[in-house]
Amino acid sequence: MEKQYSHSRKLPLGETIYFKTFELTDLDVKDSGDGFYVGEGYANTKNHPDAYGDVPTNYKGKSVYDLSRMKSNPVMLLDHEVSASMIMGKFIELKEDDNGLYFKSIFRPLDQVYNDNVKDAISAYINGFASALSIGGRWHFEDDKNPTHLTKAEIHEISGVAVGADPMALYSKPSETIEKSKETEGCKMLEVLEELVSEYQSTGDEKLLSTIKEIKEQI
Repeated sequence: MEKQYSHSRKLPLGETIYFKTFELTDLDVKDSGDGFYVGEGYANTKNHPDAYGDVPTNYKGKSVYDLSRMKSNPVMLLDHEVSASMIMGKFIELKEDDNGLYFKSIFRPLDQVYNDNVKDAISAYINGFASALSIGGRWHFEDDKNPTHLTKAEIHEISGVAVGADPMALYSKPSETIEKSKETEGCKMLEVLEELVSEYQSTGDEKLLSTIKEIKEQI
């Protein structure tokens, strides 16, 4: 069974996607020292009801989150606006673990953002005032014995939004102090770079090359 919500949007090709909004769990945003911001946290957590009463749950050993479409174009949008001018950044890592949907993201450098709304939104995240993501996609419930179990979240896009709707998620942890040490953050960026290079070597995914080049330019 597929579940649909009142909050939805029709995509340019005619397909309708539905939105789930979550307060980020353990959000942490760091400044590399030269305008390059890296964020990480959990966009969704499993095994407890969300604000819609749905319980993201692994079913028959399968992953909850279908990221195949998202990984082909991992942009972070603002308020589900499907426009190139509304891109806040992109996800450099999206994966499911025992806790939920973990991510690492890169925000666009503020001096390269010319849309005032996007610039204001990025500023809100990096300074700890914003802490919610909204996931757009299709939601499937395959366990007839547990009809509230969300067994497959087919994610099409992820947006930054103002208000989270998951009352069970831990309160987000904004960065209380933005680390200004280029040496410290440079080490962290090198770790991210090494992970991406390793993934590219094992998968040969050409889409990773642009991200690797972008990070190398920043460090």
